[in-house]
Amino acid sequence: MRRKLLAGINVEQPYEQKITRRDGTEAIIMLTTSLIKEEGKPAVFQHISRDVTREKKLAENLRLYAQQITRTQEDERKRIARELHDDSIQALIILSRGIDELISEQSKRSKVIRPLEDVRAEVDKIISQVRRFTPGSASSDPRLSWVDTCRQGIDFTIRTSKQY
Repeated sequence: MRRKLLAGINVEQPYEQKITRRDGTEAIIMLTTSLIKEEGKPAVFQHISRDVTREKKLAENLRLYAQQITRTQEDERKRIARELHDDSIQALIILSRGIDELISEQSKRSKVIRPLEDVRAEVDKIISQVRRFTPGSASSDPRLSWVDTCRQGIDFTIRTSKQY
């Protein structure tokens, strides 16, 4: 710093410097250094310092705390999305497949087919909407790929106690 001031180079101030106290602990000080001239010649350096160790530690703790809160919030969002995906979508897919099964059991002229197809379309729409709020579709998670496979036509039977 002194060499730069003596050479007339502009230096960004104030600046931080780490020092070791007499008791062996480290401190961070904020310094401003000025060159005092007498009769146009450099005479002395004036240093104004302030101990900012505590402020720096508090700022670092605050940063870590904010980071931890953000990480916790993100983990909670992921957990909720996983639960939504695991429970809700799978239940809706099973419902949709059950409706497909009911449709296939009806004769082509049955009055029940059109309403069942409408319900199936609505269930598929809900599945798509729920997937928008989850981190990726089932096919992006290898553990859940069976869900998309089921939608593509694997033989799947739903047993109900009611007769249709």
